[in-house]
Amino acid sequence: MARRKPKTKLEEFIEELNKAKTTNEIKNIVKRMETYAYMKQDIEAYIIAVETYIALNELRKAREIIEIIEKNGYIIPRVELQKARLLMKEGKIKNSLQKFEQIWKNDNFPKEERIRAFYEYIIH
Repeated sequence: MARRKPKTKLEEFIEELNKAKTTNEIKNIVKRMETYAYMKQDIEAYIIAVETYIALNELRKAREIIEIIEKNGYIIPRVELQKARLLMKEGKIKNSLQKFEQIWKNDNFPKEERIRAFYEYIIH
């Protein structure tokens, strides 16, 4: 019988987020995830925290994490997509649509991210 691979801490956070029932629970989980991301320099955890903060309309926190990611020198397509979504939530429609268009036209971005950007561009 094959042993199951133990869950990573990030997988545990995601599982907790999926089970959370209130906004306060989600906020507490994402705050812990943000601390974990800082301690372990886990970019994936940072990105999920940004996505969650945007969904919670905690735009200042999302912007702060994006700045942390960029200060550490990371240029990641998912972060660019989240920046465009953040601009949209902040009411900067023109800038957001330009960012979505840049992502869509950039062949260096993974196809999945380009499709997401195109989808976001179309629905707005």
